[in-house]
Amino acid sequence: MSSYFGFELDKIKAADEERGRVNREEWSKSVREEARVLEQERADRMERIASAELEKIVGKPARGVSEKDILIFFARKYRLPLYFVSSD
Repeated sequence: MSSYFGFELDKIKAADEERGRVNREEWSKSVREEARVLEQERADRMERIASAELEKIVGKPARGVSEKDILIFFARKYRLPLYFVSSD
């Protein structure tokens, strides 16, 4: 009887471990997705801020301005090195 009971415990333990592995994988996926969404929201917010800053300085909407142009603008405005702006 104890071997039967031990076998059942092994099955239960294996099922619990599998469930835990699946839960960790799902949690990891949800954390990565949440991080991606937050990063996109941050990028959108920074783009809106940069566009508003350019609009205040230039005096007209900065629609259609490339991200590279915005980076160069702020690097020059705040006297930052331009090495982080790609050359493409």
